[in-house]
Parts: sequence; C-alpha cells; structure tokens
Amino acid sequence: MTENPVADGQWTGRYRAYFLVVCLAAGILSYIDRQMLALLVDPVKKDLAISDTQFSLLHGFAFSFFYASMAFVLGRWIDRSSRHKLIASGVAVWSLATLLTGLSTSFWQVFFSRMAVGIGEAALAPAVASMITDIFPRHQVGRAQAIFTISLVLGSGLAFLIGGSVAQFFGTAELIDLPLVGATKPWQAAFFVVGPPGLLLALVMALSLREPERHHLLRTSDGLVEHATLRQVLRYLADNRRTTLCVVLGFPCMSTTMYGIIAWAPAHFMRAYGMGQAATGLSFGLILLTSTSCGVLLGGWLIDRLQARGRTDASMRVCVYGALGMLLPLALFSWLPSPGWSLAAIGVALFCCSLSMPCGVTTMQLLSPNQMRGRINGLYLMWSVIMSGVVGPTLIALITDYLFQSEQLVGHSLGLVGSLAAVAAAGFLGSGLKHYRATLARL
Repeated sequence: MTENPVADGQWTGRYRAYFLVVCLAAGILSYIDRQMLALLVDPVKKDLAISDTQFSLLHGFAFSFFYASMAFVLGRWIDRSSRHKLIASGVAVWSLATLLTGLSTSFWQVFFSRMAVGIGEAALAPAVASMITDIFPRHQVGRAQAIFTISLVLGSGLAFLIGGSVAQFFGTAELIDLPLVGATKPWQAAFFVVGPPGLLLALVMALSLREPERHHLLRTSDGLVEHATLRQVLRYLADNRRTTLCVVLGFPCMSTTMYGIIAWAPAHFMRAYGMGQAATGLSFGLILLTSTSCGVLLGGWLIDRLQARGRTDASMRVCVYGALGMLLPLALFSWLPSPGWSLAAIGVALFCCSLSMPCGVTTMQLLSPNQMRGRINGLYLMWSVIMSGVVGPTLIALITDYLFQSEQLVGHSLGLVGSLAAVAAAGFLGSGLKHYRATLARL
C-alpha cells in the first residue's frame, strides 16, 4: 500500500475494500487447501496403503480436531496482540503444511501435515471477524462478514475444479518430474499447485495490512483499558447466559442442516432417483454454488439494512427468517416425484439456510467486548464445528440405518433432521432476540 489507510482517524473505503479482497483470497485458499484431500481419496489410499477409516482420520480428525481446539487457544492472542500478523503467520503455516502434504509418503506424515493445516487455518476466521468489527462501521459489518464468508463456497468449488484439472492434465502418469522437487505422484502434484500462492499472499498481508484501533473496550473505573482473563470471559458469558444459550444452540442448528445437506443430499439423488455420479455432482454443485452464494450475500445485506433501521438484533433476526424459510422445502424435497423438483427444493433450502452464514459470527462479534472477542469466537467456533460437522451428518446416518433401515430413504432422514433443526433454530434464536438486545444495550 502506498497510501496511509487511515484518514482523520477512520479507515478509508479504498482500504476497507482492499482488506476484504485480501482476506477473501485467504479464505478461498484455506478452503481449497482444506478440501483438496477429499478429491484424491483413491490415489492417496493406494499409494499410502491405508483403509477408509485411516483416510477419514486424515481428512476429518487430523484437521477438524486441531482446527477447533486451536481456534480457542489462539483467541487470547487475537484479543491482546497484532491480529494482522497472526493472520499472515497462519496463512504461511497452512501453506507450508500443504506443501509438506505433497512431500509426504506415509500415513503419519500426511496426518501431521493435515494437523498443521488445521492449526494454521484456525487463526484466520476469528482474527478477520475481530478486525472487521473494528475497521467497518457497525451498519456495514454484516455485508463485510458476508463477503468474507462466501470464501467457503468459492474455495470449495475451486478445489473441485483445480483437483479435476490437475488429474486431467497429468492423466494416468505414474510419476511426474517437478522442478526442485523431483519425481512425485500426480496426487502430490496437486498440493504443489495450491501451496505456493498462500506463501505469496502471506507476505503481501504481512507488508500491507495494518492493525486497527480496538473499539468497545472494557475499562476499569479509572478509565484504563482492562485485559480480560479467561475467568472474566466465562463470567461475562454466564452473566449474559440467556443470550449465550440461545446463540450457541440456535446458530449451530443452522450449520448442522447445511453440513447435513452437503454430506447426504448427493446420496439421496443417486439412490432415490438413480442419477449418475457425474450428473449428481454437476447438478448439485451448481445449485450449491449459486444458491449459497446468493443467500450469504443477501444475509449480509439484510443484517446491515435492518441495523440501519434501528434493529439492533438484526443478525439474529435474519437467521430466524432463514430457518422459517427452509422448513417447508426441507420437509418436502425427498417426497417429490422427480429429481428436478427435488433439486429445486434443495436449492431453496440451501438459499434460506445460507442466510445464516454471516449471522453467527456477526452476532458473536457484536455482543462481545473487544478484549474477549477472540476467545468467545474461538469457543463458539469449536462448539459449532463439533455440532455441525460431526453430530449432524452422523445423526442422519444413524436414523437411516436404525429407524428407516434403508439407504434408499436417506433423503427422509435428511428432511427429518433438517426440519427439526430449523424449528429448533427459529425457537432458540427467536426467544433470544430480547436478551440479545439487552446484552448490546449494556456494552
């Protein structure tokens, strides 16, 4: 950056746009690096001589456990230290770990590389969310968070495109001779494609981003800035327990539905309608990209629109709208007579569900004093990942196996779990609106 990003004590619109673009790029790269391994399951299993269970540990546990746990550990740094330096360091760590994945030749080498990817990525979302709240005016926080959140959709889609393109480019070659690396397997080459851009971006972020002044700080009776301890963080959450309970139960219900749809909707179309794998991937992938992208952006816009009209509870209110909107299509999609109608219903459900994606983080940022945001967001992220990424998809599978006892009825299981989650989300968040407004009024 050649200009001072601060003008008269405020961040310029040009710098805010630059900040969002750089963070969006980081978010896209994080999801590409995160999802890449899922596209390479067969060659990885073959070359490492591992089972499905071992591969699930690489793709799931090695990343998710350390990602969720480190999000809270790093929260203290986010609350007290330089956030932009932490983000740049995290990007560098996960990019190096991605390159190490390409160099790995055993199960444990890949495991520790994936663990490092999770640790590096854990710094990104909480730190960016904290900085957004200090860089953008309150009535623009929702849209800013939505733009960053859409990196999930773009990164996941690009992971499929890059992985497929690499596989098509190298074809059936057994070994590939890469500069500076030497002979590698084709699946390893994919990680050398996506790793280096992250290292370059980390350097750009370290040199060009600036640390914003922290707002909404806790202060002592003498007006001095107070550094919050973990005990104070937990006490703050307990003092606002009605708001806390509604938030930590309501938003994960929405995430549970989203993860459930992504995990099991393709199986429904292949099993119930006999669609092929390629047709299912193309159709569902396009709907996922379009519906979710539009829902995320609309959700952020609605938050800011309602904030401007004096609705301080906008981030929770929008999520209630989304939960109510997805209830009917989720309940009906598995009963529709054709795959086209079923895909359309899933598209509506995804659109309504994705309205909530910028809502959870925005809510947690706005209700938290500045010195507590990193740790509170880390706790929320850890709980949300466990609920949505593990409990939701597993519950759908259990209902399919033990209640319906037929894999052909996985769509009914998804509809049942998703509908119940939508009702729960609307109930928890709707009942928490007045408590959330009261918490904001006390800040």
